[in-house]
Parts: sequence; C-alpha cells; structure tokens
Amino acid sequence: MAYKYTSGLGNVGAFQVSGKPFVSGGIVPDGPTDDVQYELQFPQVTRWIEVRNKGTDLQAYADGGVRIGFSALSVMEAGTNYYELPASASTSRWELKCTSLFLSGSGECSVIAGCTGIPTGNIELNYSGSSGIG
Repeated sequence: MAYKYTSGLGNVGAFQVSGKPFVSGGIVPDGPTDDVQYELQFPQVTRWIEVRNKGTDLQAYADGGVRIGFSALSVMEAGTNYYELPASASTSRWELKCTSLFLSGSGECSVIAGCTGIPTGNIELNYSGSSGIG
C-alpha cells in the first residue's frame, strides 16, 4: 500500500514558500457586545496575517477602533485577550498559523493573509488559535 504524503502543521516547506493570497475587505464588525462579533474563516491554515483598520476617529466605539482576537470570547465587551487596532492604522505582518480571526468594533477593516496548502479540515484539534485564550 502506497502512503500519500500531505503537508501538515509540522511541515516546514508549507511555511517556507509564499502564501496563497487571501483578501477580505469592507468588514464592519459592529460590536463589541456579548453577542456581536465577526468571525473571518480562512480557506486554509494561514502563514501570515495583516489587518488594516480604515475607520475614522468620528466613529462611535473606541474612536473607530477594532478589536482583533482568536476566540469569540476574547473580543467581547468583557474580553481581555485582544489586540486593539486604532482608526486609520494597520498591524504589522503577523506570522501566525490559524484558521479564523475574530473582530469587533466600529471601524471598517480589511484583512490580507498568506495561506498555506494545509486545509483547515485536516487539523484535528481546534487550531483557530483560541486554545487557552479566554
């Protein structure tokens, strides 16, 4: 029986090559509240992620800020495990393996990512990055 080799989380080559482009724009998360956040699911495991907040200081929540997290709970109003991206700002390129990203706030944002060839369905554990994040 022949074994079919596939790339996985430990496959170095999958993370050394350029990522397959993924772009999503015009995201307005409309939060944070205990039941409103936006989950962006990636088609494959990411190699890197960058988020740009196009919000303005005239918007209501936190001066147009956007919360970025790796679980729904982290970006909710009572959450504490998030990154706050101010209006008219961008993150640096984050080298992260994840399958989804959670956003809340009133800024309009865009997300660009480099995806690996690793399908999210091949990951047996929760690899959204939310394991251990409350």
